[in-house]
Amino acid sequence: MSDTMQEVMVGMQSGYILRFNAEKQIGTICSDDLQRYFFHSERIIRGTPCPRAGQRVLFSPSTKPVQPGKLPAANQVVILEDEMTGAAALAQKDGSTEAK
Repeated sequence: MSDTMQEVMVGMQSGYILRFNAEKQIGTICSDDLQRYFFHSERIIRGTPCPRAGQRVLFSPSTKPVQPGKLPAANQVVILEDEMTGAAALAQKDGSTEAK
C-alpha cells in the first residue's frame, strides 16, 4: 500500500456495505457504531466499483450539514478486498443481496 493511501486511511471510520444498487451506482454503509451513510460509487477510491452487501469498508463521513430526511454522505470509500461480515455470509447463503 502506498504512503499516500496510508495517510488517507488514517482517521477513517469502518463499517460494511449494507446495500448497493449497481444500476444507480448508489449504496448505504452501516458504520461499526450502527450509523448509516449514503455513498455514490464515484466516492470509492480503492477497491471494486461495484461492491457487495457485507463487504467491509473504510470511509470518511462528509462534514457537510445533513438535510432533514437524508442520510449523511460517506466520502473517500475504501472497499476492503472480499472481507465479509457474518451478516453478509448469511444473506449470501439465503440468496439475498442485502445484509440484515
